[in-house]
Amino acid sequence: MVAESRLPVAVIEAIADARGVTPLELEFNLHDWIDADALNALSSLRSDDWHFVFTVDGHRVTVDGPDRILVDGEAVGDCPATRT
Repeated sequence: MVAESRLPVAVIEAIADARGVTPLELEFNLHDWIDADALNALSSLRSDDWHFVFTVDGHRVTVDGPDRILVDGEAVGDCPATRT
């Protein structure tokens, strides 16, 4: 399970991997697109049976429970949240 404060970072890493860049090369701030506190609240649920879908800078991001992130329908990179 990705630590509570780690999930927003994992989302950024997954988007960067999907674009083939480093997270520092992304030209947006995740907080401009979603409430990271809400994402953290979801990750702290006792149940792993939830998903959160949102759009960030042209990408459809699906956080499928605390351990899986899809960007445009694909798990990407070696982000801890994308390991199955």
